[in-house]
Amino acid sequence: MKNKNTTASTALFSETIPHRLVAERAYAIWAASGQPVGRDYDHWVEAEQQLLATRAEEESENLAARIAHGGDPFATDIDRALDAMAPTSQQRSATSL
Repeated sequence: MKNKNTTASTALFSETIPHRLVAERAYAIWAASGQPVGRDYDHWVEAEQQLLATRAEEESENLAARIAHGGDPFATDIDRALDAMAPTSQQRSATSL
């Protein structure tokens, strides 16, 4: 029985993982498991779950690093780029556009 959270997470993030990466990982799983016939869906789901776990771990490490360095843990790359472009005396506030 699938965990509802896992299913929701997979649906939420599957669009952000390139199809090519999932296909490559699924192929590797298939080859490593002896190239069985009829398990393509299982291999695809396992590949997605592995890639999602890797991405979640990377995001967690990135968040921890931003917190450790005293930065805004929720700032995006766009926020940081805009801040870098603004003169130091006119740093943007969190609510400015």
